[in-house]
Amino acid sequence: MNSVTKRRKEQISLEVSGNNLFGDAQIGEFFRAFVSYGVIAVALVLHAWRKAVEARIKRLEDKVLE
Repeated sequence: MNSVTKRRKEQISLEVSGNNLFGDAQIGEFFRAFVSYGVIAVALVLHAWRKAVEARIKRLEDKVLE
């Protein structure tokens, strides 16, 4: 099975899942996209938070070493 066929089967199963959950495949697709973008947003926030904490720790270490 090539990747295009596999992707198409996944897309069809997602549409069926959305139709089963919400009674409408289009609403199910919207929900899937909403969740996907939500996961990306959470990952970006966690990354930015970690970078801010690392920068603060570095500033404090530099201050202590002075």
